[in-house]
Amino acid sequence: MIRDIHTNNEAVLSQRAVSCVPLLIAKKEEKKKKQPSGLTDAIESEKVVEEQEHIENPWLPYVLELIQDLKDTAENIAENCLGLASNQIWVAENYDQDPGTPPPAVFIMRWPDATVLRRWDWKAIINPLVKPTGKTLKKEESCLSFPGKVVKKSRGKNVFMNYQTEDSYQITPIHLREMQGPYSHIVQHEVDHLMGKHV
Repeated sequence: MIRDIHTNNEAVLSQRAVSCVPLLIAKKEEKKKKQPSGLTDAIESEKVVEEQEHIENPWLPYVLELIQDLKDTAENIAENCLGLASNQIWVAENYDQDPGTPPPAVFIMRWPDATVLRRWDWKAIINPLVKPTGKTLKKEESCLSFPGKVVKKSRGKNVFMNYQTEDSYQITPIHLREMQGPYSHIVQHEVDHLMGKHV
């Protein structure tokens, strides 16, 4: 579903996103509250790992719905959008969450894809951990949440990132370099959003 993009210092833009918990771990935590600890926990933990490896959608339904909404919203404005973070569209009640629930740590961005005509598609990045590397570059940067505002922003030339995808809870490492395109810059911009920072 296409969502409105929050703009101009709405409180949610400064709210720090929280890590997404894989579906079966969330279910395990729920069971844990109802069961005695000890051997039962150890057995359940092993089951969770085995089941998680075979589950088709490893994330809670509201996280998957949010990812689809991010993609739909970005696609609607694709000519002006390189990426979109969860807190730019997050309204907890839209996802059956309690008011004030912080957004999940998710963003989507343009990602190279040779299998589609336009040579890129939207990719969901879940629970990103980034470390900028190389020289610092200063570039002009704008943001959909602050229309008309352009700033000079210093970013690492390259970035190491560990992340999860909507299809897997497994951690994927990647090193994005400036010579590959704007990807390292986009990642750093979107991670700033998830940290509650903005231009």
